[in-house]
Amino acid sequence: MIDLTVKSGTATSTLSASALTIDFYKTLATVDLAQPKMFESLTSWGYPCDERTELRFNSEGCNGELTPAGPDYDTWRLDRITRLCETVGVPPAEAPGVADTLIKIDQSWTVKPLDGANELLDVLLASGTPFVILTNWDYALEPYLEQAGFPRTLATLTSRQAGARKPHTKIFTMAAAMMDTTTGIVHLGDRWDCDVEGALAAGWTPCWLTTRDTTTDVPYVPDLPFLLGG
Repeated sequence: MIDLTVKSGTATSTLSASALTIDFYKTLATVDLAQPKMFESLTSWGYPCDERTELRFNSEGCNGELTPAGPDYDTWRLDRITRLCETVGVPPAEAPGVADTLIKIDQSWTVKPLDGANELLDVLLASGTPFVILTNWDYALEPYLEQAGFPRTLATLTSRQAGARKPHTKIFTMAAAMMDTTTGIVHLGDRWDCDVEGALAAGWTPCWLTTRDTTTDVPYVPDLPFLLGG
């Protein structure tokens, strides 16, 4: 059990969690070394593309859906990015190779911890509170945990492993099974569509990490130090 300091409406209160799931990107970690997005690379290579077109084919456009899992997920995603390449004019014979290059560029982003992330993880580990890092993520998460200075042995569940992308309830149900509990679970994340709506659909309590000026009744925090009472 852990007590979290949150806002709800205009009031500050304590939210008790018997178990916690935490989004990774923009919740525990943020970009350190950025790389061009796929649409930017394609455009620079002479194949004009915009962000909306990329979204039609990249995994982000499948949020809330079931997907293949594990190695089959990798094959599924490569096929989708290959079709993106063909859509913007890459010759079909070259498209698989260009798609593979785009994925390698995407995978080479690096991350660093957000302020308060290490402190939150330390408190969770010291308290014995079950927790899982629960994230829509296309690759093995362990190298990114290491980049952020987090233990590689932390419990994690990615959309690639689950075969489901938040806010689909399947990935939340799988995380609950990993923690061996179905009650008192709080999910912390920065996206309303994936994190708040997903947690509510699973019957959990969401905690929205946001710097927006809001008076929502959903528990929210402006940053991780606030969550820990700082």
